[in-house]
Amino acid sequence: MSITAAAFMVNNAGIANTNIALTNQGTKYICSNTTSANPNTSISVHGGSNDTVNTAAIAFRNTYFPYPTYNVGLYAVTISGGNGAGATGFALANTNGSNTVNAIVVTNQGSGYTLTPQLTIQEPTFLGTTGGFRAYALVAGEDGKAGGNIVSKYITREIILEDGFESGDLHVFMDAIRPTGTDILVYYKVLSVDDPQSIASKSYRLMSKVKDSYSRNPNTFIGLQFRPSLDENRISYVENGISYPIGGSFKNFQIKVCMITNDSSLIPRVKNLRISAVPEG
Repeated sequence: MSITAAAFMVNNAGIANTNIALTNQGTKYICSNTTSANPNTSISVHGGSNDTVNTAAIAFRNTYFPYPTYNVGLYAVTISGGNGAGATGFALANTNGSNTVNAIVVTNQGSGYTLTPQLTIQEPTFLGTTGGFRAYALVAGEDGKAGGNIVSKYITREIILEDGFESGDLHVFMDAIRPTGTDILVYYKVLSVDDPQSIASKSYRLMSKVKDSYSRNPNTFIGLQFRPSLDENRISYVENGISYPIGGSFKNFQIKVCMITNDSSLIPRVKNLRISAVPEG
C-alpha cells in the first residue's frame, strides 16, 4: 500500500511574520527585565493585556534568549483595519543591546485581511524611561504595489491596449468553485497613457463581486463577475491627492486573482478567466 500526501498552498488572508517590515526601529526600547536574579520571572508584554500573547512572548524569550541573557524587551503590537481580525503579536526589542525594536513576532495570524492593516507598536515608556521615539512597521497587504499576505494567487502580465482602444472600466468574469468558507478576490491596477510612471509603481485595488454567490457543493462551478465599482461604470479613485486614472482612461492594466479558505482541505478553484476593458459609461 502506498500513500501520496499533498498540501494546498492556501491560507485565510492572515498576517505572517514575513509580511511585516520595520521602517523605523525607534529608540529607548529597553530590556523588560531589570534583574536577572530569578531566571523564571514572568515579565508581561509592556503595554499589552492579552494573556495569550503574554504567554507566547515569555515562551519565545525563554526559548531564544534564555537566562542569563534576559536582555530583551517585549512590547505590545496592535493590528487593526484591513477588513480582517484576530492577528496578534509583540515587538521584540534590545536583542543586541541597542535599545531598539529588532523584530515583530506574530502569535496569531488572524484572518480576512483583504486590505492592508495598520500595525502600531507600543511607545517606549517603560520603568520611567522617557524621551524615546516610537518604532514603526508596515504590513505588506494585497492592495500594495507588490507582494501581499495571501498565499494562493494568480497575477496576469501587464496588458497594454492598442492605440485608440484606451478604456475607462474593467469587467472580470470567471467560472469558479467557491464552497462556503472560501472566497475568491480580484484586484486591479491601471496606468493611463499620460502617466509617466510605470505600472509597477501603482497599488492594487480590490474589485467588488456583482453577485456574492457560493457553489452548492465542492464540485459545482458557478459564474462570478467582478467590477471596480458597483455604483459607477468607470474607474475613478484618488490616491495621494491625485485622481486616477489620469485623464479619465487607461491604456495598461494588470489583474490579480487571490483565493482564500478557512479550511485548508476545502479550496476554491478558478477556470475560464476573462477580462474585458471597456469604455466608461
